[in-house]
Amino acid sequence: MFEKELKEFGDNTINDLVANYIRMGLKAFGTFERETKSIVSDRRLIIEAPYHARIMQDGREPGKAPPPEAILKWVRLGKIVKRGKISDESLAYLIGRKIAREGIKVPNKYNIGGVISDILTDGRIEELTEELLSRQVEEIKFETINRYEKAS
Repeated sequence: MFEKELKEFGDNTINDLVANYIRMGLKAFGTFERETKSIVSDRRLIIEAPYHARIMQDGREPGKAPPPEAILKWVRLGKIVKRGKISDESLAYLIGRKIAREGIKVPNKYNIGGVISDILTDGRIEELTEELLSRQVEEIKFETINRYEKAS
């Protein structure tokens, strides 16, 4: 019934999410933009994003260290600046240990926050809801008039 409208809303929302993430300087490997997608059925829209989207938005609680390979990729990408003659592996280990101890707070100096919440606002969702409700009311009017005319 609303598949077209939901698909359009999902596609526009994903485009805006990706543009915001790039504008904020959070792009590293492109995983977020490649793996964020919308799944639409007749009456349902699901926007899926990779796990780290939650961390970009909300940060990370202290606890278990992140996978060292992931941090090592960041170090080798140059997103983490090395000081001194420390090896990439040692730096990745130290960063992982710090994240395990302290977590990751958002906002921070690398992430001002709001990568998702600035785009997926209540107002944006209300606009979609109003549009769908308006279309449904029009369909009910049309159907009612058709049935009335056929009965006459």
